[in-house]
Amino acid sequence: MNLLFKISYGLYILTAEHGGEHGGCVINTLAQQTSEPERLSVTVNKLNHTHDLIAKSGKFAVGVLSEDVSFELIKGFGMRSGRDADKFAGVECVTAKNGCKMPVAGVMGYFGMKVEKSLDMGTHTMFLCSVTESKALDENAKELTYAHYHAFVKP
Repeated sequence: MNLLFKISYGLYILTAEHGGEHGGCVINTLAQQTSEPERLSVTVNKLNHTHDLIAKSGKFAVGVLSEDVSFELIKGFGMRSGRDADKFAGVECVTAKNGCKMPVAGVMGYFGMKVEKSLDMGTHTMFLCSVTESKALDENAKELTYAHYHAFVKP
């Protein structure tokens, strides 16, 4: 048994914008650090195009995925590179106050984020952030856990 797979995780969509260029990826590393003020952290692989947009702009949005998210959305944002494809093509989105796009279908709500500090983790960067916006999109949805994704969403 791999005990790392027994740690409870959610699945999230993280989007970023810099100079009119948009990117996004799927993450499982969103964590609340403090509640007053509201501060969260995310960890992003340095090889992701979205990582570069965050590093340049210092801002992003992170959406809480719901159990009724489609595998197609996860596949579109998590299983191909934004360097090669427009991940937002054909996807209905709203725009956060910080200019980052956020898909609507399968997203319970999102946080607009401002990077306060970053920590080099070797292959990844941890971004410590303040919440600049919190917006509910579907208050009746249930949040998607990594376990639920593997059991019911992933083919």
